[in-house]
Amino acid sequence: MLEKGKISLRQFSVLVILITVGGSMINAPAFIAAYAKQDAWLVPFIGMGVGLLMAWLYTSLKSMFPDQTLVEYSERILGKWMGKALSLVFILHFFVTSALLLRLGSDFIIVQILMETPLEVIHILFVLIVVMGVGLGIETLARMGELVLPVLFLLILVLFLGNITNIEIRNLQPMLVEGLSPVLKGTLVFTNITFFELVYLMILPRVNRVKGIYPAFAKGILIGGGVLWAGVFSAVSVLGVDATVRSIYPSYTLAKSISIANIIEGIEVFITILWIVTTYFKLALYFYAAVVGLAQTFELRTYRAVLLPLGMILVILAVVISPNEVVFMTLMKSRSWFYYSAVVALLIPLILFFVAKVRKKQDWNG
Repeated sequence: MLEKGKISLRQFSVLVILITVGGSMINAPAFIAAYAKQDAWLVPFIGMGVGLLMAWLYTSLKSMFPDQTLVEYSERILGKWMGKALSLVFILHFFVTSALLLRLGSDFIIVQILMETPLEVIHILFVLIVVMGVGLGIETLARMGELVLPVLFLLILVLFLGNITNIEIRNLQPMLVEGLSPVLKGTLVFTNITFFELVYLMILPRVNRVKGIYPAFAKGILIGGGVLWAGVFSAVSVLGVDATVRSIYPSYTLAKSISIANIIEGIEVFITILWIVTTYFKLALYFYAAVVGLAQTFELRTYRAVLLPLGMILVILAVVISPNEVVFMTLMKSRSWFYYSAVVALLIPLILFFVAKVRKKQDWNG
């Protein structure tokens, strides 16, 4: 076994929350409002329903193959060569998503904080920390997540309550004036960046219990979705639809507007730290999935042997994957990216699930 670390149900819930929020909290309102307009605050509720269905599918696969990752049981279900070919697709998905997350975090740092710093420098520093965290294993990442989560909740509470007096209900009206179609389009974008997370199928085998795993999964989905709902509701109700859509980072703009008795100000600094930390966890877990998957596919003794080489490639890929931030954001909101994510994170796992069911009925059990 390449990875011997185990995490508890509580720690898994923490990781689900961090994956859901990471990479989404600051710019999700702009993505959703571009489609759903003033009804954007309704989108997370529908999205969480989709998230619960995804959790059911992933935990069903976990129950059939308790100690195996997606890469391992793909070979078991489809055969060695077809399984390895599909595993390479999954690994590429994990790696490309890691590069996108690295670019997302680095762009934010450069735009808001270190304007004169070369992009490559931010990438190298970020990747070094990711490589260190992944090298320590999933158990260490989960424990770090437990330490970070209370701070996450505190800052989200400050962001929400700090703007509560600025909420304008008229910014949320008229409700459903164009029907459900814009809301559903916004839901597609929302689920794409929050709940189509194939990485869970590489983490679930590390959970030390099978019983109770779906409630833990659902808890993480609902809490993470609730955090994003607070961000979307605050952005649209305070900034308005037009300002939310025009802003690349609406939640950051909200934080800058907080001023309580002219004493509590500069909250955006803490929101920046929060954004970087949550993005780090999501990036680290996707990179973990990529290196573990690669090591399992090629039957290496340890995944740590490929950490640094893949980290170096990740630095380069994150630079070339998108020419600028506008193109990157357009890609994230596009239907093409949604269809790609839906096929990789939903359709293929669903096919694996049904094929495994059929083979099990034929008394196939490995």
